[in-house]
Amino acid sequence: MRHNLILSLLLTITMLILLSGCHSSDLTKNLPAEERFEIGKNKFNDEDYLEAISEFEIVKLQYPASAVADDAQYYLAECRFKLEEFLIAAVEYQELKNNMPASPLVSTCQYKIGLSYYMLAPKSSLDQEFL
Repeated sequence: MRHNLILSLLLTITMLILLSGCHSSDLTKNLPAEERFEIGKNKFNDEDYLEAISEFEIVKLQYPASAVADDAQYYLAECRFKLEEFLIAAVEYQELKNNMPASPLVSTCQYKIGLSYYMLAPKSSLDQEFL
């Protein structure tokens, strides 16, 4: 009898612990695109690029037609550039050019694509020939 009581008490405590971990947090709230973008921009300014990438990805995926969609795509590419992921940065810049050709950021993206590939190129003192 005592063994069953202890077992049911442990089961109840375990269930309470599991259920308390299931509440919603501020990170999973559905925020408007502009607020989500501002959170990402603040993280970008704080040089927390990985967290900023997460926020900009949310804007990109959940709000593709928002007023800040092109800015989010641009800053997503900028985060990759700052992390020295130049090839991924070039792809992200190109995605803005392809998907949002009317954006005022297109010319900047074209420059940054070139700069990304420049950063990937071997130094001029090294052999430039392909094998």
